[in-house]
This record gives sequence, structure tokens and C-alpha cells, in this order.
Amino acid sequence: MFEHADEDSLGFTGHPPEKSIYETLLKASRLHRKHGGVTGIHPPDGKAEPAVRELWEAIDVFLDETEEG
Repeated sequence: MFEHADEDSLGFTGHPPEKSIYETLLKASRLHRKHGGVTGIHPPDGKAEPAVRELWEAIDVFLDETEEG
């Protein structure tokens, strides 16, 4: 995921199971998309499902609170 974040579909070709997982979790949730001309992993935008945005926010808060611990 991190080695190919700058590639469409994370570089998957054909129809391996991993591509289906990618399309369901990362593409559909809009976490992997082009933003500002750059393809990569980005925070969910206003078009993402509210639950995805809320989960991202909760993870962000958790990481901020535990950064020093």
C-alpha cells in the first residue's frame, strides 16, 4: 500500500482478491484518490461517507493524544 500509493489502484492489475479489497476499502471510502493532482492516501473528503470521516477523526484524535506516550 505504501510502496505504490502514488499509482492508480495501488498498481494492481487484473482482478486479484487484493484489488477487490482495495476497491471496497480504500477507493470506495475515498482514502486513496487523486487530490491536488497527487494520487495517494489522503484524509477523507466531503464526498466520503460520514462514518469514514468520523473514524478518521477518531484515529487522528487518538494519535494526537498518544503521541508523547
